[in-house]
Parts: sequence; structure tokens; C-alpha cells
Amino acid sequence: MSKADAMRQYAELLQRVAPEWNQAEVGTSQPKSRGGMGPVFSCLAAGEDADAGQEAVGPRTLHEVAGEGDVEALTGMLEGGAQVDGRDEDGCTPLHFAADRGSVAAAQALIAAGAHLDAQDADGQTPLHYAAITENREVYDLLVAAGADVSVRDKQGSTAAEAAPASWGLG
Repeated sequence: MSKADAMRQYAELLQRVAPEWNQAEVGTSQPKSRGGMGPVFSCLAAGEDADAGQEAVGPRTLHEVAGEGDVEALTGMLEGGAQVDGRDEDGCTPLHFAADRGSVAAAQALIAAGAHLDAQDADGQTPLHYAAITENREVYDLLVAAGADVSVRDKQGSTAAEAAPASWGLG
């Protein structure tokens, strides 16, 4: 059995025995706040380097595989019924995680699966904000090309372009 088939079957089984598994507790990564910019999930901001080499415990969530850029797992989970726009406790979707981590291939897969480009987290930030804040220009450009609304403002009144590095020349 291929890895993708095994993951799909696992997700289907999990959905049958614990239907809530992909709802309220989606995304177990603990964000670190960076000033007033909202939660940031990037490896450096979250201090995950300290966990390097440690085996993950329990099933990975769609948010986690999106952030890791594991397109094979992402595709398998989506085919197994995972919600492309499922929210974690901070209101983030898997596309927020892909944007934050600079996972271009995962972002492309999520967009192809119909991810909401302008989904806002609890702070009003979209995946475009996350790509700008974490300086992931390739994901930023991908989201804009896919139709992300550059005029969306977060709860502090900032657009993603205003949060982007000045060197990008967007402001």
C-alpha cells in the first residue's frame, strides 16, 4: 500500500471513529505572538528548532502538513475528507500555515483544492498577511496571482502590503 493510500485510509477511519478530530482541536502548534502582528507559526518565531529531531506524537493535522510543505500528506488528507478551510483555535486555516512557513507547493495544492484566499484569523489577518510578515515573497506573489484581496485590513487596520518588508516596494 502506498503512503498516500495509507494516510487516506487512516483519515477516513479517524473520521468514522472520532468525527470531531478535524474540528475544534485542529492545529496543535502553539503560536508565539510577535508584537501586535498576531500569531506567527514560523519555525524560528515558534522556537521549534528546540524540538528538532524529536518524533511527533499523534496524528499530524492538515495545518501541520501544510506548514511542513508535505504535499503528499496534504493531498491524502484532503482526499480523505479533511476540510480545506478548517480553523484552529486562533482562526487560522491550513493556508495561513503554508503562507507563514513559505510552503509554496502546499499553498498551490490548497488553492487548487478551493481554499479561501482571504480567510481571516482571530486578528483579522489573511494568509497574505502571514506571507508578508514572514517575508515569504513567493507565497505572497502566488496568493496575489490567485486572486487574494490586497485591500483586506487586519484588526489593527493594516493591509498585507503595509506589513511587508519595505524592500518589496509594495507600500
